Amino acid sequence: MSKRFIIIGAIAILVVAVGVGVYWSGGTSPSSVIAQMWDSIYETNSATYNVDLKIKDLRGGALASMVITASGDTSDADNIKSKASFTFNSNPASGFPLSLALDFVLSGGSSYVKADLSGAASLLKTFGYESILALNKLWIKLGLEDLQQFGAYKTQYTEEQKEQVQQALKNSDIIKVTEVLADEEISGVDVYHYKFSIETESLSKFLVEITQTAQSRAFTAKEIAALKASIDKGFAVMPAIGGEIWIGKSDKLLYKITLSLAGATVPVVVDLVVIFKDYNAPVSVSVPSSYISLEEAMAIALSGLE
Repeated sequence: MSKRFIIIGAIAILVVAVGVGVYWSGGTSPSSVIAQMWDSIYETNSATYNVDLKIKDLRGGALASMVITASGDTSDADNIKSKASFTFNSNPASGFPLSLALDFVLSGGSSYVKADLSGAASLLKTFGYESILALNKLWIKLGLEDLQQFGAYKTQYTEEQKEQVQQALKNSDIIKVTEVLADEEISGVDVYHYKFSIETESLSKFLVEITQTAQSRAFTAKEIAALKASIDKGFAVMPAIGGEIWIGKSDKLLYKITLSLAGATVPVVVDLVVIFKDYNAPVSVSVPSSYISLEEAMAIALSGLE
């Protein structure tokens, strides 16, 4: 048996072994897991997530923090439901003392928002907006027309548009895995754990693409160039974006992600931790029984400015 034959045979066995390994592993390369993650997220109808954001100066001093807890349910296309609570606190030593809490509910095509302005009273009084304090802890109803007026609502995407967004995500390479870390477990779920960086060029292209999808038209070369320049300008302020990501081994769902953003022109560091849970679990939303309209809220807020 010639050496050449032995070498060719060894290479063939190696190729088959690698192929079988990939087959039985279900395609567990980091890039494959990321691609499957987008598909899994697209197929979910509901989830709950917790956001913990901290803003620090370059020496690690606390400037501000924000916490968000939210749930959403799109299983009924005619009655999309969501609820969220939001708290923001700044460090008084930063020279801008502010504490704010918001609650949000979406159900039956209407949104409701309530603000606890107690921690913002001194600031509002300083700037002459004391009348806004009359809205403290009052629920305000925002109807469909109100949301459209403020650009906060868009007619639901068509199935074709949803498919286009999903495919754009899978093809975008926005998340680039830079290091494979030891597997872990989150709330009883075995997860892959990676370090990653955000490819801002890929993200920029993706944002241009989905903007065209949202507007149901192809942009001209001039429009694309202008939009991309605007997006890139924003990224230039915080170019270094990276973190860690945890993805379920069996369901390929996102369970945790951390991000660190270092300012390029602004001397701050933003640390973000988001934890996802309760995928496809029913979401219960209670609509406020007492509320005022947006028009009434605007009249109250503006009454002290006359």
